[in-house]
Amino acid sequence: MCGGVRSWRRVAGGFRGFMVVLLAAMADCEGEAAERRHLRVEVTLQIKFGCFEDMEHMIRASTMNLSRGGMFICTAQTRPKGQRVVVELPGDDGPVRIPGQIRHVRSIDGHPFGLGIEFDPIEGAALAEVDELLKKIAGGEVP
Repeated sequence: MCGGVRSWRRVAGGFRGFMVVLLAAMADCEGEAAERRHLRVEVTLQIKFGCFEDMEHMIRASTMNLSRGGMFICTAQTRPKGQRVVVELPGDDGPVRIPGQIRHVRSIDGHPFGLGIEFDPIEGAALAEVDELLKKIAGGEVP
């Protein structure tokens, strides 16, 4: 699950309150799903992401979902909508870096819990790695 969940439990009044607030926030995203070009797969992967300007300080996070076109990153590290980022995914031959842009920032009662990232158009080796990762996930393997 997303990093920082323990602090949200306190804010939302325990686990039940946390789940109610989280589900309500996720329901707000349903309209966005209709606009997506690629099917998203629910998966938790350990990844890194960072700004183009500061590639030395990548932030560790986990995913909530992944597609050919983007992902949702669970993190309490907020970034502004529109910021250019690089996401580092696990690949068979080492990490795969994919550039993208933050499309939305999600929070609960002012506490950030994640970022929606839209990948730049990818092709070649990067696309093959994402496709391979999605096939593994669909087959029950999670790297």
